[in-house]
Amino acid sequence: MRKYTGVAVMMVVACVLFSPSLFAQSATDATISHAVSMRVNGISIIGLNSTAPVELAVNVPASGGMNAVGSTDSSKRLQYTSILERGMSRRITVNMNSGAQTPSGTGLYLEAIGVPGSCGTAARQVRLSDEPQNLITDIGSGRTGSEGVMLQYNFEIDAFESLVIGESQTVAVIFTMAEAS
Repeated sequence: MRKYTGVAVMMVVACVLFSPSLFAQSATDATISHAVSMRVNGISIIGLNSTAPVELAVNVPASGGMNAVGSTDSSKRLQYTSILERGMSRRITVNMNSGAQTPSGTGLYLEAIGVPGSCGTAARQVRLSDEPQNLITDIGSGRTGSEGVMLQYNFEIDAFESLVIGESQTVAVIFTMAEAS
């Protein structure tokens, strides 16, 4: 009888060793979970590709008797991202710092060129003053990408007889993105 008892014990041990399913659960039987909360926040961020100064001047005409001409600069790109509620829109206004003026007989004009799809509607060229003016309106949820919207500055002569040689002014141009009113 002892002989059979030893064989029986060995068979039980072999079954235990070679049948791990008796003591472990399969991966489909073990689960765990947790909650993941997701939310889209409103975003309103604006920037420029460079904050380096723009240099504009009255240039010499092509020949005597012709009008002197102002200069143009298109080196700046306005970059922005907007996420807002459906049915809402934003706008970007532009103005010069308080009390700023251009040299006598001149005007500083700005135009936004190449506004992509849901990133709004560009106004026509605006004459800059210290009063905020709409530059881009009807901005929905969208982004301009790193290329941004081209800003074309035009320094124009408004009254030739009012020009004063050597007169110069430096102004700050301020862009503000806000919900449309």
